[in-house]
Amino acid sequence: MAKPIPPQTALDFLGALSKEDAIAAGKKRYRSGEPCKFGHAGERWVSDDACVECHLLHRKERYQRDPTGFATNSRKWRKSEKGKAYSLAYNREWAAANPKNIIVNRERAKERHKRRMQEDPVYAEKYRAANLVKNTRAKERRDLKRAGELPPERCEICGKRAEEICFDHCHQTGKFRGWLCHTCNRLLGLAGDSPEVLRRLAEYLERHATS
Repeated sequence: MAKPIPPQTALDFLGALSKEDAIAAGKKRYRSGEPCKFGHAGERWVSDDACVECHLLHRKERYQRDPTGFATNSRKWRKSEKGKAYSLAYNREWAAANPKNIIVNRERAKERHKRRMQEDPVYAEKYRAANLVKNTRAKERRDLKRAGELPPERCEICGKRAEEICFDHCHQTGKFRGWLCHTCNRLLGLAGDSPEVLRRLAEYLERHATS
C-alpha cells in the first residue's frame, strides 16, 4: 500500500499557484501553499478561499444524508440561469481542450444508437416518430421562408405585440399551426394541447370572475 504524501510534500509536488496568478489565468482554483484547518493540502476556490476538498466532502455527506433532496436541488440549479451559463461555459472550455475526446465520444454515441435501433424496438419506434415530427417541422419552416411569410408582430391568440413570436406546431405531426407569443405557446403546452382543458379553464375563470 502506498504511503500518504505529507501535506507540504504534496504541495511541493503539485506546485503552488498563487491566487493572483490564478485570477490572471482565468482559473477558478489556486494552491495557497498552506493546508486548510483539516489538513487538506489541495486546492482552494478563488471566489471564497474555501478548501476544494472540504467542499467535495461536504457535498458527499449531503448526498449520503438525503440522495433524493440532493438530486432535486442539483436539477433545480442546472435549470437556473446561473446553472445553464456555467454548464455552457464549462462544456465549451472542455470541448476546446479535448477535441479528440469529442470525436471519440461522438463515434461511441453513434454505435450505441445503432445498436439500440437494432435491439430495442420501443426505442426505435420512439426515435422514428420524433424524427418524423422534427423533419416535418423543419420542412414547414423552410416552406414558409420560401413563401416569404414573415412572423406577424402580434400573437394570434391574445393579440398582444411581442418581441419574439413563436413558431407553433402540432406535437403529434409537426405541422405548422400559427404564430404565438411565448406565453400563449407555453399555455397550450401546459394544457397538453387539449381544447377540453382550455374550455374548462375558461369556464372556471368566468364562474369566478368578479363583477
